[in-house]
Amino acid sequence: MLRRRKRVRQGIKCLEQSIQEEAQYRGLIMELEQILRDHYVIRYLNCRAKDLPALDIRFGVGRYIPQEIADA
Repeated sequence: MLRRRKRVRQGIKCLEQSIQEEAQYRGLIMELEQILRDHYVIRYLNCRAKDLPALDIRFGVGRYIPQEIADA
């Protein structure tokens, strides 16, 4: 019975860890997509970096702000 409880606890711990890692990867992917989108706009539309927020509003694109930055 104790072995089973231990395995269940270990399984739950592994599941929590994988969910946490998945959330981190999702955040990194969203940041990378935003960087690539900004690069495309700057390069091919001859836009300046300071004009990016206005273009995002104009085209209805939401900007991803990581929680760590939003809390600062």
